[in-house]
Amino acid sequence: MASAVSAVLRSKLSGYARTCGSAQRGQPSIQCRPCFRTSATLNMCGLAHVAEDLGSAQQRGQPSIQCRPCFRTSATLNMCGLAHVAWKQVLEPGDLAVDLTCGNGLDTLFLAEAVGPKGTVFAIDIQQCAVDSTRELLEQKLEDDCRPETHLHCTCHSRLLEVLGQTHVGSAKVIALNLGYLPGADKSLATTVSSTQQAVEAALQAVCLGGMVSCMCYVSNDAELQMVRSKFASLGQQWASTETRLTNKKNAPVLCLAWRLSL
Repeated sequence: MASAVSAVLRSKLSGYARTCGSAQRGQPSIQCRPCFRTSATLNMCGLAHVAEDLGSAQQRGQPSIQCRPCFRTSATLNMCGLAHVAWKQVLEPGDLAVDLTCGNGLDTLFLAEAVGPKGTVFAIDIQQCAVDSTRELLEQKLEDDCRPETHLHCTCHSRLLEVLGQTHVGSAKVIALNLGYLPGADKSLATTVSSTQQAVEAALQAVCLGGMVSCMCYVSNDAELQMVRSKFASLGQQWASTETRLTNKKNAPVLCLAWRLSL
């Protein structure tokens, strides 16, 4: 019975991205939890359901996520898993998704599997070795008929709007950033406050109604983390933003999410 209820809740939450536009027509922004009318309550309840998904997987003896095997610390592992489950609640087959810092390609692979062969994925990284690794991973893990339309670009994440072009700006369902440096590579080649600020501002322009901008920030670059926090906290009422971290792990990454509720 509990699993059936959980499935219904997940179904309702995944429908949020499709129904939030109804608020513009004077209708409630959601069809579940009708007692709650505020978007803040809506999104916090949705985040609780996401946490339930992770906990259920662990209870069944499954890993909380099947991605990012290069990370072995529970702090990073769990936060990346939480990000992936949040993206999955928004994404549907045929959607457009963007990985702004593709690194070793694991986030890109997750997005590609989520949008399916009818979808589109853009993957960007400033290092050519990261782009090459991402391409190789997609070719290894996805058959040609299962692979979405994929565009890989070796450039700075701040050039998102240029990469997407007029055709795709305003159409992205999920735009993901995992800040910092490429795992296993030169740590001096890392995202910066100035370039990330440009990237976040571009992402907020490029995401569609009902879509999400996701930023994984690291406490080792406090200036970058504070910039993202400030930007998300200053968003107007057409947005709902959250910040999630592991409170008993002081060095754990911080996941910042912003949903576009209206245009």
